[in-house]
Amino acid sequence: MTYSKLDKILQILYSDRLCYRVPSFIKIIISGFIYWSKLLILSRITHFYVDIYIVKGNEKYSKTNLTAIYCGKKETLIYLCDLLYGNQYEYKKLRGSFISNLSRKLNKISQDMDIIFVKTDKLFAPLLRRKGFFILPEWIRMSLDISRPLNYIYDGFKKSAKEDIRKIKKYGYTYEFSTNLEKFEFFYHKIYLPYILRRHGKRTIESAVNYYEIRNLFERGKLMLVKMGERYVSGLIFRTEGDTAIALYTGVLSNPDYLSKAAGSALYYFFIEWAKKQGFIKIKFGGARPFLNDGTFQYKKKWGMKISISRMMPGIFGLKICNYESKATQSFLLHNPFLCIDKNRLKAMIFSHRKISDEESQKLRKKYYAPGMSDFEIVHLDKLS
Repeated sequence: MTYSKLDKILQILYSDRLCYRVPSFIKIIISGFIYWSKLLILSRITHFYVDIYIVKGNEKYSKTNLTAIYCGKKETLIYLCDLLYGNQYEYKKLRGSFISNLSRKLNKISQDMDIIFVKTDKLFAPLLRRKGFFILPEWIRMSLDISRPLNYIYDGFKKSAKEDIRKIKKYGYTYEFSTNLEKFEFFYHKIYLPYILRRHGKRTIESAVNYYEIRNLFERGKLMLVKMGERYVSGLIFRTEGDTAIALYTGVLSNPDYLSKAAGSALYYFFIEWAKKQGFIKIKFGGARPFLNDGTFQYKKKWGMKISISRMMPGIFGLKICNYESKATQSFLLHNPFLCIDKNRLKAMIFSHRKISDEESQKLRKKYYAPGMSDFEIVHLDKLS
């Protein structure tokens, strides 16, 4: 059964004709089975065969020519091309390959390439590692330990998070919880969807805006809405599991722009306060990309979150540098430090043109370090080229 067929079943289940006839617990069971089937089975099977693209353009920062091979789904190609090139690039799709035969295929076409990305399942990490690839998690999990008193939790916030808290108090935000379907519809259509599309554009992942999956998770959880006066300005769908509160989908009203008024930070601040008062000891705040300059990673890091390898999102990136001497390749590495998996732990890889001083090293650690990193390596590109 394919993604599209499962989505069709969800659409029928939530249609006006059936949604009031099917008992809610039956609907939740069926939709939950579909959700986990897609996440844990179908999403992994699709990695056994990958599409292959050759991409050319000027690297985003150096503006010099960079030629790359990408193997994987097109939606991720767009995300990686934004890192590599910005908006100026072109790609050509080649015949795909089963992952078991990919190495042979790449050997035939990788001449004169600067960099190779392979998006696949973590099952194939040993195969890629033997071929000289760095192994990056497609997503990392970010969570916050709230077992300690609130003042200790607040002490772990970065300066920017504390500044956001001052804004939250300045604007007098309040919050409420709801399981009302009409409020979910308002949140999804008026807050969440415009926010995601504005923020990610062409890089938006289909599952991130799938109405039926999001509604299914709302019905198994709750909606927290943040208000400025009587106006809803941001929202968060979450569920709970034992001693853990799990944030699933967040959105901020885009017009006018309430992000600049810390309406997004209000979600995190109030959710942490509420979860602590309810006796939870951990909050999971979803995923972030493995690139340390990624906006989501930096935003969540400022709240003192710990990083870890996600067991529920088993995708990985294989990254192979074919030409360390290329100015474009070096520029990409300098501007995109990343987390790689080393002995089942997360290791930060920071690149520099030269040997750096202890003071500079401390500044880099302050900028990029997050609890959960097993190692923090600064690599001198001159030694690699």
